[in-house]
Amino acid sequence: MKLSLPVPDYTSLCKRQKTLRISLLKQNKQGEELHIVVDSTGLKVFGEGEWKVRKHGQEKRRTWVKLHLALDQATHNIEEVILTGNNIHDSETLPDLLNQIDSTINQVTGDGAYDTHGSYQAVIAKGGAPCFPPRKNAIRHKAIDEAWRLRNHAVSQVGYHDLKCWKLKNNYHRRSLAETAMYRMKQLMGDLVNAKTMDRQSREACIKCLILNKMAQLGLS
Repeated sequence: MKLSLPVPDYTSLCKRQKTLRISLLKQNKQGEELHIVVDSTGLKVFGEGEWKVRKHGQEKRRTWVKLHLALDQATHNIEEVILTGNNIHDSETLPDLLNQIDSTINQVTGDGAYDTHGSYQAVIAKGGAPCFPPRKNAIRHKAIDEAWRLRNHAVSQVGYHDLKCWKLKNNYHRRSLAETAMYRMKQLMGDLVNAKTMDRQSREACIKCLILNKMAQLGLS
């Protein structure tokens, strides 16, 4: 067609990857309240196949990073993503995930890893309702603020009825959508990151999430 189309080469992409700005495709209508589901998964950085690990053992340099996702349960769209080291707890990243979401949040659902006072506070600060199952050994605390009061209520509901009833009442089963998104990512694009530094790894993870968003929008439209 004799068109002059600029095509970036591999070297240019590598050099610019660290400062690349990536905007996840959003398809939320203005004023629409979101039900956010959050979860995390591990991505390999170094290491070989599972056969070599079983045969010769793990190497000292073998490591992995954690991918934290915030997903809209209605559209299956990944709203925000954060990549951290494997020593960062899931609940520590929740405030940063929610603060990056501009839309109004109605509810935030996560697994027992988010059953902390800080997670409840982060959701309340965004005007949403926290939905985190209490842990097996969870006990009621002296209610000091709204976060403790809501958590005490969850502990009481599970104690009076059972965890299954609590999950049905709070629409907790929608949390599995986050696990589904992570499964799709690993099946389509692998369970590892090729970059060697955290900045570049974060950009790489964002690009994969952007691809998933495009696929979800095309498939559900």
